[in-house]
This record gives sequence, C-alpha cells and structure tokens, in this order.
Amino acid sequence: MYDVLQWYLNTEVNRKDPESRMLAEIFAPTLTYSSYVDIIKPGRGGIAVLRIPEQYNLVVHSTTGDPHLESVEQHAASLVERLVRHAELIGAKPLALSNVIDWDGSSSDILHGVGLALRREVDKFGLVMLSGERANLGDRIMKQANVSGTMVSLVEAKRFTAGAFEINDIWYILVKPGGKAVYLNSDGIGTKTEFYERLGNFKGACLDSLAMKVDDSVKLAAEVKAVSDVAEYRGIGMTSVDSLSNDALSIGRSLGFSYTVQPEEVGQRLRGYNDMAPVLNMSGSAVSLIDEARLQHLPTPQTGDYLMAIRGKPNPRSNGITSKRKLMIQLFGHEWHKTTEGRYFLEYLAEPSIVFYPLFKKLLEQGLVSAVFHMSGGAYNGKLARPLAEHNLYVSIDDLFPPDPREIQLAESSFSTTIDKAYAQWPMGNDSFVTTYEPEQVQEIIKSAGLESKTVGRLEEATIRKGVELRAYDGSRIYFSGRAEEG
Repeated sequence: MYDVLQWYLNTEVNRKDPESRMLAEIFAPTLTYSSYVDIIKPGRGGIAVLRIPEQYNLVVHSTTGDPHLESVEQHAASLVERLVRHAELIGAKPLALSNVIDWDGSSSDILHGVGLALRREVDKFGLVMLSGERANLGDRIMKQANVSGTMVSLVEAKRFTAGAFEINDIWYILVKPGGKAVYLNSDGIGTKTEFYERLGNFKGACLDSLAMKVDDSVKLAAEVKAVSDVAEYRGIGMTSVDSLSNDALSIGRSLGFSYTVQPEEVGQRLRGYNDMAPVLNMSGSAVSLIDEARLQHLPTPQTGDYLMAIRGKPNPRSNGITSKRKLMIQLFGHEWHKTTEGRYFLEYLAEPSIVFYPLFKKLLEQGLVSAVFHMSGGAYNGKLARPLAEHNLYVSIDDLFPPDPREIQLAESSFSTTIDKAYAQWPMGNDSFVTTYEPEQVQEIIKSAGLESKTVGRLEEATIRKGVELRAYDGSRIYFSGRAEEG
C-alpha cells in the first residue's frame, strides 16, 4: 500500500492549494488503516474508494462537532466521537468518514490544529478519512472553525432496507454497494445561504448543496446513491428546519437517490448578516457507486469537438458569492434586502442552482458528450479552461448567453472586480458546458430537460496557448490559461 499511497500523494494531493494539500497530507496515511480501501484511476489523479465485501451494506449519516465546545480542536475531535456513537447506536461498525471544515480564514494554523485533532481521533478508532473539504466563510464563523462530517459504516446485508430512515432524530441512509467501488465527495454552499436568510425562505439551499456535489460525482462514471447533508442553524424556526428535511427527501426521490438533511442547532458558532439574524450553513457528502469499466474508458475532449453552452433560469450558482455579498452592501447598505432595489437583486441572488446531474448522466451514458463542465467553484478559469488545458486544448468562444442584467450591474459596480475577474469567478449567464461531436442531438436532449443550449466554439489542439479565450458581454476578449493564479 505504501507505493500506491505515495503515488496518490504525488498525483492527487500535490494538485491542491497549499491549505488543502496540508490537510490531505495529514489524512492520507489513514487510507492504509483498512483493507477495504483502494485507490483507482491511475495516471489522471487518484480516487480513494471503498470495496465492500458482499455480506455487508453501508449506512451513511452526518453530524457536526459538539457545538458547545469552545476549543476548536476539542470541537473537531468530538465530531469523530459523535459519528462513531451514532453508528454504534444502530449496531453499525464505523469504517470511514469525510470532513468539511468551515473556518474564518484568519490563519492556516487553525486548519492545521483542526486536522491534527481529527487525525488523533481517527487514529484512536482506526478509521479511514476518505475525503475532505474546507471553506473560508469569513466572519460568518464565530469560533474559528465549524467541523462537520459524514460517516459510512458496515452493517450485515440482511439488516435494514435501502433508503433513508430516522432513529432517535438521526437520519441514516442504507446503501447497497453490490460489488461496486464506493466513492465519497464533500462540499457545501459556502456563504450563499446569506441570501436565503435575507429572503426569509431557505427552500433553495437543498438544490445548491446538491449541485456542488453531484454535478462533480457524475464526471467519474459514478451513480449517486446517497447525499447526506448537515444543516447548521441558529434562530431559524422548526417549521423551516423541518421543511429542509422534507424538501431533501422529496428532491432525492425525484433524482433517483436518497437525500437527507441532518439539522444541528449550533448557537453562537454562526453569525448571519447581523448579530441577531437567523443563520444557516449547509454542507455534506455524496456517496456514489463507480462503474469502473466506464471509468477506465471515460471520454475526453478532443480536437474538433464542439463546445456547447447551457443555461436555465438565471441564477448565480454558488461561486464568487462573498464578493457579491460585499457589493450589495456597498451599493445599498447593510439592510439592502429591505430596499426596493435590493429586493430586485435578491430575486436573482437567491435563485437556486440548477442540478445538472441527471442531464450529464444521460449524455455521458449515451456516449453523446466527451466532457461536462459546471460553473460552480471556479467558473471559466478553474472549471473550463483548466480541464481543457490539461488535455492540451484551446477554444475561442463567441456568442455566449448574456448575463442577467443584475449580474452585469454587479460586475460594473465593483470597485475591485474587472470584467475578466467577473468571468473568473461568476457564471455570467452560462450555467454549464459540454463538449460533443453531435451538437444537434445533444441540443435536443438538453431542450427536453427544459434548458437552452447553443454551440459557442470548437476545440483546437493548443499551439501558442492553452485554455479558453472568450468574448465577454461587452465585446472585450478575455483569456484564461487554466493556471490556478488566474482563478
């Protein structure tokens, strides 16, 4: 396992930003703690998965660290103990977990301390830290960091039935691996929940959280079986909290998997847009089964493929939200959502993300696209230019869908955001892209999903430069190489 682990560190961990790399290096040795762990997809970055014997199924559940603990290290350590206790409550054997660390951005030393505290507890119980995510939520985090996580545990195959169930106010999901590799990926909404707080309606949060996870899962020939989220909250009525859980169950059924939201009242660990405002934070993990035959023969974008842009109802997705929050205050004051102009913007800003998982899954399984890209978490540089550059490709993009007028006004009103920076962090009217050699057939399928699409470019082999050059809404040309410093 050592050689495989070293390969994983070299190919996967070293591709991350320094803070994520630091945490990955803390947790990577735990991958050796179980014979059920494997690392697959050599040559294009490592994927840590679980291979579960046929006599077992998995139970998935999520929670937070103890919100009453002031010490951030003790809070982090308590997450593991709580997850283990909740698994043992139903007679399950804890196996592996993922983590989401939301911090205030003040010092990487905080992240290091949280990582070490988690690692000590993981070592104590002999568990695997299968994946992780960290997000800088700034002053919304009041106690330096909030830590949540998702656990997968073994149960005998004859116990429970597939799907979601609740015991002692804890939501669990039974997953039947059926011999397939099990994959976890974690993410959250970040600071977009402030818009729902100002709106007074949290219904869109579930879709945002799903889009951040399952729209990534599908790229790995993965079929999502469970999504387990944590809703950390303060000052929100139980009607709204129960509504989140009910919405999750309903949305999951419509998409073909189980989706649960575990509510956790966290008191003064979170801050809303002011000290008295209700506040919500959502994150969690998707659990998927990977089709390894498809994974080993995933299509890749090729010279000559057409690049197609896709859009639905105008929405900001969940990236670049912190800058939008600051801009709204600069434009309309701290209580901007109470102004006529602010409410007009809020209708757009609080529009939930489109979940592309079912569309992407259909297009990939039918072999009609060579790649899919969604504009959350990096936009045109990180989510489009970077993967194309990795394949030594270049595309000149014209005639993109125009941004919503409110997106344009935010870009042009910013004191620090130039047009190129806007496209580096915001969708700017285009929710996702696909590459294909069958644009007419793909367009019909996209239309049947209730979305719009059009061809905006054709891939070329990179010669002078790699990545993406696009024509912005104002006619200017913007180039993204896909390098991290441009994002």
